[in-house]
Amino acid sequence: MTLATICLAISSTAILIFPWVMQHLLDSVFVHHDYLLLDQIALLLIFVFTIRALFDFGQSYLVSYTGERLIANLRRQVYSHLQSLTIEFFNNRRTGDIMSRVTSDVIVVQSGLTDNVLTLVQQLVTLIGSVAIIVAIDWRLTLLIVTLVPLIVLIAMLFGRRLKRLSKQ
Repeated sequence: MTLATICLAISSTAILIFPWVMQHLLDSVFVHHDYLLLDQIALLLIFVFTIRALFDFGQSYLVSYTGERLIANLRRQVYSHLQSLTIEFFNNRRTGDIMSRVTSDVIVVQSGLTDNVLTLVQQLVTLIGSVAIIVAIDWRLTLLIVTLVPLIVLIAMLFGRRLKRLSKQ
């Protein structure tokens, strides 16, 4: 999971580099009319996409590997525990409930421990990186966004409540 998190952080950083590369690409062509720089920036774009693809693959592979090992270990533990229970336990429970615990509940645990944690890390890296980029580009734009976001969230909440009420009616 640690290696998957590192791969995810590098992949997310590559996503954040993309707007910067695009800015330089557009500036070199339309502002500076430097077509030689265009080739270098195009190669940099290919490099960024390649790095992102490699680390996305690494992250997906490592998460899948970890998740499958987690499921196998958890199922072994559940099976061992079921073997230690008395016959009376099985007489008082429905077979479907026991099977549900062994199959679907184990998968829910795996999803919660692998996919959800990595998604949270990816979103945090993207948020922090995006804020850092906006601050580096223009701090006044950052202040504008920071003041507008709560207003937009408030308006969305008000409309959301109203739409919810209308849809119930």
